[in-house]
Amino acid sequence: MTDRQAQAVAQQLGNFSVNNKQLQAEIQRLQSKSFVPLSQVKNLHDWLEGKRQSKLSGRVVGESRTGKTMACDAYRLRHKPKQEHGLPPTVPIVYIQIPQECGARDLFSMILEHLKYQVIKGTVSEIRDRAFRVLKGCVVEMVIIDEADRIKPKTFAEVRDIFDKLEIPVILVGTDRLDTVIKRSGSSL
Repeated sequence: MTDRQAQAVAQQLGNFSVNNKQLQAEIQRLQSKSFVPLSQVKNLHDWLEGKRQSKLSGRVVGESRTGKTMACDAYRLRHKPKQEHGLPPTVPIVYIQIPQECGARDLFSMILEHLKYQVIKGTVSEIRDRAFRVLKGCVVEMVIIDEADRIKPKTFAEVRDIFDKLEIPVILVGTDRLDTVIKRSGSSL
């Protein structure tokens, strides 16, 4: 298409109309960072606290950009780690955000990193054993896995083992894809 032909097409179609002020204000509102109402965050924190105290696992499922991550991270911050001389550290909440296609090695490495344990090379089995020892030794009361719909289906068995073998509740956080991924994995989480 030549420049002349492009000009003819543009002239035929005409100019774009300018957004009116009301529409422009609505566009700006939608582009701004949104905040979840405090009452909803409190309800989620109460639910998480109930799961932690009763040692039960669960799922937090919702649309993207609705505040799940912020609310779960705020819950972690309310439960500060404690270190008393001569005792293992208490880390009430382990909160991790996992990468795409998260396998067992990624999962356990991220848990170890959160607990400030240096991950050294090893097989998946060695890293899993190390993560289990550290989770047990650090007196962890709950593990929250954000973006859990990114977990590879085979890795859900490893997540379930955290609950089954260590009796640490696991909360999976994600979009509605999470339910589909869990069903595909054959897991009972």
